[in-house]
Amino acid sequence: MDYMDKFAISSIINIYTKLAQNIEFHKLAENTPKGTSMASPTTSWENPDDASQNNAMAVLAYILFFIPLLTGDFKTSPFVKFHTNQGTVMFIVALAYGVVCGILSTILLFIPFIGWMMILLLGMVWLIYPVFMVMGIINVTNGQMKPLPLIGDITIIK
Repeated sequence: MDYMDKFAISSIINIYTKLAQNIEFHKLAENTPKGTSMASPTTSWENPDDASQNNAMAVLAYILFFIPLLTGDFKTSPFVKFHTNQGTVMFIVALAYGVVCGILSTILLFIPFIGWMMILLLGMVWLIYPVFMVMGIINVTNGQMKPLPLIGDITIIK
């Protein structure tokens, strides 16, 4: 491994770490129930036992989004429904980005150096997906229904 490879890997790790640490939930004010403070994260549903009872299924919603859909757990638990929606939206956005990235990469492959650098940048954007997945799983384990940045306001499962 030469110097440029080590530099690229350390840059990717740096970006990944900064994304994980610096992403702010700018929509928190809209999702905070009335009468509560934004300083303390709260859940937006009435039954906190729901989170503890359905923790595993909500985590699976981020790893394999279709498992809660197949079992039907999202119909009985608002907690699982919220996190299943987040996982499904994340998957659909990643799938769409993958198609666009594949088409652009094919075109950019024929442009020496500049095209190759653009392909590298397109590939580095993929690091957002595991960051969002980890953020969602952390929200589940904390018993919170926080929307993910950028995609948190999209609702597919009603």
